Amino acid sequence: MTVVCIDDSNRPPDIPSTNWIKKEVEYTVLRVGMNKLTKEEYFVLQEVQPTPPYGGYKINRFRLPHPEAIEAQYEKQATSIF
Repeated sequence: MTVVCIDDSNRPPDIPSTNWIKKEVEYTVLRVGMNKLTKEEYFVLQEVQPTPPYGGYKINRFRLPHPEAIEAQYEKQATSIF
């Protein structure tokens, strides 16, 4: 699955900029993880990884690349049922 970064702000100072996501760039999600302390979900990406102790990037920093295409498919399926 691919996602697009919508929020690259507030990079922790201990993560180099080379290991940080960039706004409007598309990334490939390898898996979804969960922070054991905060229970927040995060993406592990193919193209870039944060330095330890961070496991990935918060899901709310991303959007699907073409949400309108997904909505169109749902509408198409809904009209074909009737």
